[in-house]
Amino acid sequence: MILPIYLYGDPIFKKPAKKVEKIDDKFIETLKDMFETMEVADGIGLASTQVGIPYSFAVIDLSVYEEYKDFKKMVIINPEIIYSSGEEVMEEGCLSIPGIRAEIIRPDKIVLRYQDIDFKVNEIECEGLLARVVQHEVDHLYGKFFIDYLSPVRLKTLKPRLAKIKKGEVKTHYPIVVPGTKRIINPEPESDKDV
Repeated sequence: MILPIYLYGDPIFKKPAKKVEKIDDKFIETLKDMFETMEVADGIGLASTQVGIPYSFAVIDLSVYEEYKDFKKMVIINPEIIYSSGEEVMEEGCLSIPGIRAEIIRPDKIVLRYQDIDFKVNEIECEGLLARVVQHEVDHLYGKFFIDYLSPVRLKTLKPRLAKIKKGEVKTHYPIVVPGTKRIINPEPESDKDV
C-alpha cells in the first residue's frame, strides 16, 4: 500500500521519534508499505515520521544507482550515529520538501548503531552516499531537515516556497498530507493524450 508522505511543517516532525520496543506483523507490513512508497516516490530513503509514524526507524534502498546495484534493502530501527568524520558536500532533496534541492555539508564517514528486523544490534561503518542517506533519515527522526543546515541567507530565499509546501500547495507524483491536517492530496493521474 502506498502511504502518503507528510510534508515539511507538519507537527509529526516537532518531537523526536519514540524508541521501537517490539517488532510484530503490523510493523513488518509497514516496512513493506514504506519500501513501496519510497519506490513510487523515487526516493532512496524514507523515515517513519515521513509517513506519520512517531517511532524511530527508516528504510533505505540505493540499488537504483548503478554503482549500488547489489545494495540490499536496509531497515534501520532505533538508529544512532555514534561516530562521524570528514566532510563532503553533496546535493540533497527530500520527499517531504518537494521541488527543493541544495548542496549540504555533512560528515562523509559515520558509524551507525541500529537494530535490524530481527531486533539484533548492529554497528556498521558507512561512507559516501550511504552515510549521506543514513544521516538524512536519522535527522528526520529528530525533526530535522536538510534545509536546517543552510545559511540564514539561503534559507531566506526559500521562505516563499517553504510557505507553499506548509500549505500543501505543491504538486507531486505521490500522495502527500497537508501539514497540520490529515487531508491527503493524491497526485493527478497522468494523461495519455497529447496536448
